[in-house]
Amino acid sequence: MLCYFIVVTWPYFIFKDARPEKEFVVSRIPGAERVDPDNLIEGLARAEDILSHTPADQTAVLYCSVGYRSCLVADKLMQRWQEEESMYLT
Repeated sequence: MLCYFIVVTWPYFIFKDARPEKEFVVSRIPGAERVDPDNLIEGLARAEDILSHTPADQTAVLYCSVGYRSCLVADKLMQRWQEEESMYLT
C-alpha cells in the first residue's frame, strides 16, 4: 500500500530519511535524501538547506524506522524556525 501511495503522490512529496547511514544504505524510499539524526547540528543544517530548496507545491516528509528520530529532527526544525520568527517580530 505504501508503494502505491508513493507512486501515485510522488510529485507532491519530497522524502527525508532520518535514519543512521547503515540503515539508509540498506533500504530507503527512492529519491529520499538522508538527514543525520545522530548529529543534529549538521542534520538540521542539511534539512534546512534541503527544505529551503523544496518547491512550495511539495510537502516534505521526514521518516525513519519507528518515528522517534524523524520526530526529533522535526521538533528541532520547528523550534529553530519559531526562534527565527520571534527574532523578526521583536
